[in-house]
Amino acid sequence: METTSNQQNGLQTIITKKKGVPWQEYLIQGPWLNNWKRRMLSFDQGRKGFKAIDDKGRLIYMPSYAFKTKQRPSMISDRDIVIQFEGEEGYWIVGEKAKQENKHSRVNFDGKASEATRALTLGMITRFGYQNRSFPYVFGLPYDEYADEAKTSQRALTELLQRDHAFKLHTKDGTQEFNLTLDKPIFTFEGGGAFFAYRKLKLYPDHVRYVYLIEIGARTVNLIAVEIINGIPSLIDTQSDTMSDGFDTLGEQDPDAFAYNIYQLCNQRNWHFSHLNSDREQAVAMVAGGGSYGMYEPLKKYFPRLILPNDLDPLFANVVGFMEIGQAQVRARGKKKKKASNQEG
Repeated sequence: METTSNQQNGLQTIITKKKGVPWQEYLIQGPWLNNWKRRMLSFDQGRKGFKAIDDKGRLIYMPSYAFKTKQRPSMISDRDIVIQFEGEEGYWIVGEKAKQENKHSRVNFDGKASEATRALTLGMITRFGYQNRSFPYVFGLPYDEYADEAKTSQRALTELLQRDHAFKLHTKDGTQEFNLTLDKPIFTFEGGGAFFAYRKLKLYPDHVRYVYLIEIGARTVNLIAVEIINGIPSLIDTQSDTMSDGFDTLGEQDPDAFAYNIYQLCNQRNWHFSHLNSDREQAVAMVAGGGSYGMYEPLKKYFPRLILPNDLDPLFANVVGFMEIGQAQVRARGKKKKKASNQEG
């Protein structure tokens, strides 16, 4: 397998020369890795692409497609990842092969907490070489699902993933058996991840008080508002929201109308447009997500100083930020346990 490197957008791209592999691999380079000390994975499940990154900066992108078939495929090529769960009938095909075979196989077609999500998540984990050890991992949700007081999506995903998973992974090279035990996911929200990823890039002056993040996915847009006081960011929940349309469902067809809809909702959520358009730079707006490039110019009509970072591809901003959040939470838990232990001693 021959690889070449290309430094662009803060990523050292690993180009796989083996024809037709269903995933793309990258190596993240930047200020984030300095604090990533704990073995961990983070996942960003988009409607078009499933992204995951480990604590070493290795990032894998795979199409968000999976479907179940009764019979094992007679031919398994380099394009195929096939999973057979112990004690269950049928075979799951995930990634590019699933996309070709079944146009209705998008993983979150019926929501993130589906058996298809389980198949693709476990398939992705095997790509990182995890086999038996338990490890912390981060899963992002749309803001409205994360903020849901009933925690419906969090409970459903926890039930789906927090257990023992015994399965066989079939590839062209043979069959491997896995027995993975997953703990409860560390949950966070889409857009919030991008905020913490961008924060390390120092894209705005230290005196900025309000940071607004427009995270544009294929199916949804997450609008995240953050207030920074004495260097400490706090979510403004009354100014944060999720739109049910995304770049694929509306933005690609009519980007100008889509930009106006985004602006209207930001206005309804009382974003500080007087600060955003002021020379005093008390507020900044940034864009993230796979729809960033297509919507950047239409959105500038309403956000003249909108920031589209050059040092990190916005498609990967969430998954990088999720790792930031997960690592911080694990460090905080460790300090809390150490403090409690010292008090007991």
